[in-house]
Amino acid sequence: MLLGNEIKQKRKISTSLYLAFGYLVVILLGTILLVTPFANANFAWTWETFVSSWSNPVDALFTSASAACVTGLITVPTGTYWSLFGQIVILLLIQLGGLGFVSIMSIVILVFKRRMNIAQRKIAMQASGMLEIGDVTSAIKRVVSYTLVFETAGACLLMVDFVPKFGPVGVYYGIFTAISAFCNAGFALFNDSLMGFASNYYVLSIIMFLIVFGGIGFIVWENLFTSLFRWRKFKLHTKLVLIGTLFFIFIPAILFFLFENHGEAFEGMNVGEKLINSLFQSVTCRTAGFNTFEINKLSDSSIMLSNILMLIGGSSGSTAGGVKITTFIVLFLAIISAARRKDINVGKRRIEDSLTRQASAIFVFYLILVNLALVFILIIENTLGNSTVSFRDTMFEVISAIGTVGLSAGGTENLNRISQILLAILMYVGRTGGLTIIYIFAERANNDEGILKRPSEKVLLG
Repeated sequence: MLLGNEIKQKRKISTSLYLAFGYLVVILLGTILLVTPFANANFAWTWETFVSSWSNPVDALFTSASAACVTGLITVPTGTYWSLFGQIVILLLIQLGGLGFVSIMSIVILVFKRRMNIAQRKIAMQASGMLEIGDVTSAIKRVVSYTLVFETAGACLLMVDFVPKFGPVGVYYGIFTAISAFCNAGFALFNDSLMGFASNYYVLSIIMFLIVFGGIGFIVWENLFTSLFRWRKFKLHTKLVLIGTLFFIFIPAILFFLFENHGEAFEGMNVGEKLINSLFQSVTCRTAGFNTFEINKLSDSSIMLSNILMLIGGSSGSTAGGVKITTFIVLFLAIISAARRKDINVGKRRIEDSLTRQASAIFVFYLILVNLALVFILIIENTLGNSTVSFRDTMFEVISAIGTVGLSAGGTENLNRISQILLAILMYVGRTGGLTIIYIFAERANNDEGILKRPSEKVLLG
């Protein structure tokens, strides 16, 4: 019996890790395509350029990981270094990373087999952020539908501004930017990201809406539509996400405005432009990665606030990264409940202790990785005598990577190749690690049910 239980446990863990291995395969395939001469903008149909246009493997790996993990950190400019073929590869990686490769595979299975087995349904449920296995196939179809509708609408609205400015290529710019924004990727075809649109209220507003819509999660949209937007019928998850999203958009926006009103980052802007850029910075810090001004010009207060927002991230089951809003809220409520020595109650619902343990594990896991990566990168850069890298900028890059944000204080391209590989690993872990840990712990907990527990003993805390 014990051997049988061990075998079942291994099978369940491998099912959870299927997501991690899947993203790894996508990243490696993207790397192979991007390293070829065809992905390089300097390539021409001659033997000389074919030989000289192979991209640096680290640049290809970093870009592939950043796109597949919907991050946005770059070591080379997207619009000028990569060819149209390379940009399309990046766009496909962004779509796979945002929509989820499992969702794509589920659609393929439905097209050819028309049925999904239990294991496939469970994996699809975990990948799409659904709480119950239910009718997974229909839910996956709706996820794809929501994505296409939002991205198409966003692209069309952006074309209204882009086409008159850039001509026919504005259509391509609109599609690329809309997909990148909805998937919270932060990739831009403009070398200065969106700094050229710092005073364009129309474009910034559309991109902010796309970021927020993509970052609240498909399960929230499902609940909103099925409940006809009636608050009383919202699930607890939906309520927490909506309240948390509004809080982490407007309160930080006010703080950014206060911190930078007379700062260097907003220099030359009028009050209206300062307000819209403060709001945009608050939104983009939650895993989007676009910037409308030079991040390294932010004050220390704004950098620290940005770090906090990047670590928190968006909603579970969305295109966003970070520890997630609900994780942060559960931990905050756990502190209050611990002080009151009561259960965590929200409205007329109680949050289970197992969720608190999972939230704590995710948060501590992220903090450990951030500190370890920060130490290793600083050691590498200091050993090599890289004077261009500061502690402040390095911490910003590390948190941006693991939070799959993509904002940069200008340090990514200045880092050593080994440090860039470490950032790529952080992006990969940030996209898959937290989710994998949740389900590994959950499955182990389920497998332990019915087994005789050892005697408990108190330990002093605090």
